[in-house]
Amino acid sequence: MVKTDKAVHYISSPYRKGWLNAIRSFFINIPIKDTQGKEIEVAPWPTCVKRVRKRDIEGYHDDPSTSPNEEVDIIEFTDNGSPESERLKTRPPVVPDTVIFATGYNRDFPFLASSYPTPEDCTVRGIYRDIADGFGYIGMVRPSIGAIPPLAELQSQLFISRLITHHFPLSSSPSPSLLYPNSIPPYDLDYTLHPHSTHDHTYDHFRTKLGVEQESYAYQLALDMGAAPTASHVLREHGWKVFYTWAMGPNFNTKFRLVGPWAAPGEAAGVMRGELWGVVRRSGGGVCEFLSSWMLVVGGRRGELLTMRSSFRDVYDHPAGVVWSGELGGHGLGVVEGVGWVLDIA
Repeated sequence: MVKTDKAVHYISSPYRKGWLNAIRSFFINIPIKDTQGKEIEVAPWPTCVKRVRKRDIEGYHDDPSTSPNEEVDIIEFTDNGSPESERLKTRPPVVPDTVIFATGYNRDFPFLASSYPTPEDCTVRGIYRDIADGFGYIGMVRPSIGAIPPLAELQSQLFISRLITHHFPLSSSPSPSLLYPNSIPPYDLDYTLHPHSTHDHTYDHFRTKLGVEQESYAYQLALDMGAAPTASHVLREHGWKVFYTWAMGPNFNTKFRLVGPWAAPGEAAGVMRGELWGVVRRSGGGVCEFLSSWMLVVGGRRGELLTMRSSFRDVYDHPAGVVWSGELGGHGLGVVEGVGWVLDIA
């Protein structure tokens, strides 16, 4: 919900209380801004707008010079048991000055012929329907917390590598881990967004809005390409500083340029030793990442580091693309403002 840290101070202000919060803040925190008593209230989904008289509103305080028979509009919210919902019960009714109807949007591409797949048809990581179509949607996923452009880059890499493999097929279709022996064999992650436990489980956030969990989705795309390196390879080839940045940082795209079809290990390792090392060290590194739900599983059959932010399903191998040299003439990459990139490569 929050894409800027400027609002975080005001949203978290009512909840920064108690000894557990004090302990957590000692280890993990950002500088807290003095909000001067101002807060941003977060509420569940509204159920209705009700017009009532001021004198009938319990706990409502207003200018005493106004008539108690004056009517006002109040917002009523879903009681879903969340901390925000419980807090609203202790507050005066919400009498808004302005209501903004953020009703969402529908994805529509009227300039495409009906033979083209829609985003809903694209069942392969939300990118394409069939690689033989030569058509994919890039930048359409919506991460809960994170940014679309880094995911769009990884989507482009996966789409193009598989497309080139389709046009220039190998005699066999080996797993990416066989093409790139220092990569982790591909398997399925649960990267889609799910409703809160108290919400309607029939609503599909991925099917309707392409909602994904940033870290898991990025890692899934890397696995599919053979671009997720093993822990032993990172430590052996690039040293402890790159290993620390790789293990304790979020899924920067740079981490997936150490191996795989788009590998540039020298440049990637240099960025990880420099700029990204500083970012990870400032964030608290191991303490911050571990206490905020990272679990390290180093070694084992794949020698990998897993992030336990999503449930893992059965491991499986499947063919994925590798970049080969060759001419692909007459193909287009179009930019549709506001909706991402649309690739049409026949």
